[in-house]
Amino acid sequence: MGKKILLVGIVGSAIVFIVSSIIHIGLGLGETGIKMLPHEDLLLLAMRASIRDSGIYIFPGTASGMAPNKATPAEREDYMAKYQRGPTGILIYQAHGMPLNFAKLLSSQYLFGLIGCLIVAWILVTTPGSTTFASRVGIVTLISLFAGVVYDLPYWNWYGFPTDYVTGHIVTNTITWVIAGIGMAAMIKKPAA
Repeated sequence: MGKKILLVGIVGSAIVFIVSSIIHIGLGLGETGIKMLPHEDLLLLAMRASIRDSGIYIFPGTASGMAPNKATPAEREDYMAKYQRGPTGILIYQAHGMPLNFAKLLSSQYLFGLIGCLIVAWILVTTPGSTTFASRVGIVTLISLFAGVVYDLPYWNWYGFPTDYVTGHIVTNTITWVIAGIGMAAMIKKPAA
């Protein structure tokens, strides 16, 4: 069973890597909802002058720098007014830049897909109800949709990620994993219960 899981996981990860590359790069869907900063030079100058540390920044903030739920009632009231007035957002910030090594990034991306496919392969091989090709593809589809619902939708809900970005992310990941699921499901032959 271990060899089957490994083989199915490797084949699945190759499919995920190829399909997601086509969707993101070839079709350009990887940038759905992403925009470039207007007046970037001015904004970067202001950021360099005022933000010294790398991190994830959320704005607006409270006067004390505490999370709104830990701030004083007066700070929470001020925070709510600033939040409603806007702008609001999240900034993922690398204060000193970072190397853009495509080979390393692509290798890591493949590894993430491999780990995911090994987990899915284990589920497909060990789940008693996955006796038919359709049930195995269905399991992979549901796993993909589950990930979108519990990881992508909360960013839309809490942080205002653009609807087109979140929808595009869920759709492209689901398409990628359904295609991988078809390939993986075809490799697993189980007798009907």
